Amino acid sequence: ISNTMCEMYVMQLYLQKAALEEMGIYHFDSWAANFGEVTTALELTVEGSGFRFKSRFNKFTNLPELMNIFREVADVQTADMLDLDVPALRGGKPIIVESEPDWYVKQVMEDFVVRAERIRGGGVDPSVDNFLKITHEARLLGTDARLIDKDAPNNPDGKLNKVAENVWKEYEKGNVNGHIGCQLIFSDIGTPGPDKDFTIYDYLKETLIQYGIPAEEIAFIHDAKTDAQRDALFKEMRTGKKKVLIGSTDKCGTGVNVQTHLVAMHHVDCPWKPSSIEQREGRGIRQGNENEEVAIYRYVTKGTFDAYNWSLVENKQRFISQVMTSKAVSRSCEDIDEATLSYAEIKAVATGNPLIKEKMEIDNDVQRLKLLKASYDNQRYGLQDNFMIKYPKLIKTATEKLANVREDVKARDKELIDNPEFAITIGKATYTERVDG
Repeated sequence: ISNTMCEMYVMQLYLQKAALEEMGIYHFDSWAANFGEVTTALELTVEGSGFRFKSRFNKFTNLPELMNIFREVADVQTADMLDLDVPALRGGKPIIVESEPDWYVKQVMEDFVVRAERIRGGGVDPSVDNFLKITHEARLLGTDARLIDKDAPNNPDGKLNKVAENVWKEYEKGNVNGHIGCQLIFSDIGTPGPDKDFTIYDYLKETLIQYGIPAEEIAFIHDAKTDAQRDALFKEMRTGKKKVLIGSTDKCGTGVNVQTHLVAMHHVDCPWKPSSIEQREGRGIRQGNENEEVAIYRYVTKGTFDAYNWSLVENKQRFISQVMTSKAVSRSCEDIDEATLSYAEIKAVATGNPLIKEKMEIDNDVQRLKLLKASYDNQRYGLQDNFMIKYPKLIKTATEKLANVREDVKARDKELIDNPEFAITIGKATYTERVDG
């Protein structure tokens, strides 16, 4: 389950259709009504300027029953159960590196807020501007403004400059006294291409060369076009001929075995799926890595789409972790697990002022308690009304009906005694056989 709760239903539909139908579940709505629940929570707005209430399908109910059915076809094995010989995470958690937006980024973010409000108000043709367009541009902006405008200023405190600085520090520390220290840099946006004015890959390579890393020790995964070229590149990483490999989740995720000398991994951007983060980090935290620990860096630009993106990943990770666990499951679950906490931490860092969120959460609690109180009062008054008015009337009606039924039974019994044989008169004809009647 890599992205959404619906994936479990799809798997069950393919593997356990008969079992679902035995329970009367013939479609997704029925499955969702039995095992899922829609919750309303605070989320950052797409433009990153505040919070709003959003209802999402991200809570499980009747978990023991769901897991008993699912485990008929699924064997859940997690890292804590396998206890493999893998390097530890340095510091016990990812290192969060935050960047302050410069004046240009703040200006563009304000423009996004205005555009978003206009779209939400319904006054913009979707072909001209829409949330998908803002989301894409905001995601680029959170990484580097030059991805949107090649003439945008280079923020000295920007994310990419911090990535290069940390890669250089790890390079110096990992390549002393004959040791080999290799690193992976992940970015799904700003990939290299012939007709691009600015790319993250090229900028990072140029900056790392300026720091002192030889150009021949830096590689792009995109340069390895064939399987043979990829194998050769991976071998160079394993032997330490190449020290820094820059790639995307798709090209540098599953099947990339370069772990031998990895000392650090860097998330320049946040992917859409929690499973993508696992795949990235699994390149280094795996068997065969000769180091005792690996550092993981996650880079966030405050007040940008980064915060919203980590918020999305947190929500997805929360409900996936409830199911894909080795522990006994409770009846319902929506708690955040350890993996989610690190995402939540990043979200808090990127949000800026934590008091805004605290206020909104308290407002949310007050609203929820008001609704519960209204529901309780409604139920109480309803029961009171039933007890005083509705039920006495129903009892009286039922008593009168019972008396009439008893009279009918007496009339029927008397008729059976007087005329035991079947006979019915319709019009002027009398029938003694049921078939004729």
